[in-house]
Amino acid sequence: MEIKYTNEVAVKIESRLFEKQFDMTFLEIHDFYEVYYLLSGERKYFIEDTIYKIEAGDVVFVPPNVLHRSLTDGEGRYSRIHIAIPSCAFEKEMLSEFESAFNGYILKIPSKRKKFFEQILEKMEYEYNKNDSYSEYLINNAVNELLVFLLRVNKGMEFQPSEIESDRIISQAAYFIRMNHCFPITLEEVASEVGMSRTYFSKLFKRKTGFGFSDYLAGVRITEAAQLLTETDMDITSVATRCGYSDSSYFAAVFKKINGVTPVKYRKSSRT
Repeated sequence: MEIKYTNEVAVKIESRLFEKQFDMTFLEIHDFYEVYYLLSGERKYFIEDTIYKIEAGDVVFVPPNVLHRSLTDGEGRYSRIHIAIPSCAFEKEMLSEFESAFNGYILKIPSKRKKFFEQILEKMEYEYNKNDSYSEYLINNAVNELLVFLLRVNKGMEFQPSEIESDRIISQAAYFIRMNHCFPITLEEVASEVGMSRTYFSKLFKRKTGFGFSDYLAGVRITEAAQLLTETDMDITSVATRCGYSDSSYFAAVFKKINGVTPVKYRKSSRT
């Protein structure tokens, strides 16, 4: 596959709606920072050696000199905003802080902050299209506003609810986990459900419940598994699948860690 190298000396912004499937026919590498925001639909992004699934509200941040390619996912129809930002458009100290703090290429914008984030992008696009003698200054200001916003989201600072509100949010999250524990749900998915960044939600959930997300999810799953082992004749593999585990060996290991015995021994002891 062809590798295409591109460069930009000024900020470039493009919003576009794709009505049908579209795959990049080349691997891209460039000398600027790329911010890719998915407004609607679904996509996949191949970055270095990993494929990431992204959906509306996700931001892809690709630094210079990193191989990447976007791919079709879902039905194919999607809209996005693509921004090419040369390093000279950033405040150097802010960019350095962002690069050291950002621990991946994908960032999910909390649902309650999407409108504000999209307003920043709208300002940038407006000035890019207006292109008068002041536009460059206003675009660069908006670039750094965007960077600060993403930095706050990444650090979990964008949405800090009151104690009463945070209790409600964690209850909502716990209910969502219990209702969906049979599916392969992730921390990112639950955080998005309650409108928080992954980092902040993880800390808040642990502080409010005393459990880490993975421990709570495992507890919910194993509690149901114990009930099924006691009350039904389902085989171990079926119980594991019903409770969200695709690997029955891993299920057995988690079950033993929590209950002290294997699923087989638990079933036998519960029926004696």
